[in-house]
Amino acid sequence: MMLVVQKTAEEILPYEFDFGDWTVFDSFPITGATIVATGLTVGTPTVSGKIVQVRISGGTNGQVYNVNCKPITADGYKGEVQFKIAIVNP
Repeated sequence: MMLVVQKTAEEILPYEFDFGDWTVFDSFPITGATIVATGLTVGTPTVSGKIVQVRISGGTNGQVYNVNCKPITADGYKGEVQFKIAIVNP
């Protein structure tokens, strides 16, 4: 089952993607990431070790959005995780 988190359309919140259990990133550090969340406003992701963080805002009440995080290493290794954000009334 995919994780679903709730937020209001007005909230601007940080979200973290923790790749601590991904052993490939022990030898090949994450150097960047792409965040895809069509219909939401996505800030520039930051990387600290095996954690990717990004600010997400916007959305329409009653809608559910997919959020994908795709980290990459300097050697070209890539991963992908996703969750859903449900927009609720305050």
